[in-house]
This record gives sequence, structure tokens and C-alpha cells, in this order.
Amino acid sequence: MTEGDSAHVVVVQGGRVLLLRCSPDASRAPGRWCVPGGRIEPGETPAQAAVRELAAGAGIDPPYQLAFAGLAGGNRYVFRAERPTLYPFDARCRDGEHDAACWVDAPGFASLRLAPWTLPVLTTYVLAAGRVGA
Repeated sequence: MTEGDSAHVVVVQGGRVLLLRCSPDASRAPGRWCVPGGRIEPGETPAQAAVRELAAGAGIDPPYQLAFAGLAGGNRYVFRAERPTLYPFDARCRDGEHDAACWVDAPGFASLRLAPWTLPVLTTYVLAAGRVGA
């Protein structure tokens, strides 16, 4: 891993994607919406960073299936998290960097101010999965 590498997790449930709003005092993209993710720490694999970031940012802990979807922009590792519908995801912000969570369908993205890295991450996911609701 190199400095600046990050891991991001696209969580899809019922055809909607989980987005987190960066808090007003966040160091990056305050007030903008993003998927859970962040910097890969030294000694961490991208998958370990994805699990850590999903827990810290969205309050989502295992069990879930984590699958690599691809690279966005060369240094953003994109994963998808899946869980049987019997056990829905319950997102809650708990890291202080985010102040809201919402589930958004594809048409809903147009009404949100997205963080600059969010669209490339979602595009990587869509290309890997075939569609947002996959």
C-alpha cells in the first residue's frame, strides 16, 4: 500500500445504497455525501480497512459478505458488503466524521451534494456489479 490509498464500501439493501453525510467540521468534503470509507492504515490490507471503516463510519459490524469490486482512480479500493435480507443493515454514525446516514436509490443521487470521490467509487461498483441494485 502507498500513502493515500483508501478503502470504500458500497452497501446495497433493497436496491438502495447507504450514504453518509460528512459532518460540517469534517476535514474533507464537509456537508457532502459519501459511501463509508477512508485511509488504509500502515500494515492493514484494503479489506481490513474496509471492515474498520464500515464499523467506524456507519456502525455496521460483521457478519456480512465483503467482496472486492475494483479500483477507482488507481488508489481507491472499492468493496461491496452484502448480508441476507433476513438481517437488514442498520446504519448509525458513530465516528464523529459523519452526522447522518441515508439509503438512496439511483435517481436520488442527483439531489445530493456528493463528495468528489463518491461518484468514481459508485461507478466502479456499478461496472463490477452490473447495476446498483445487484
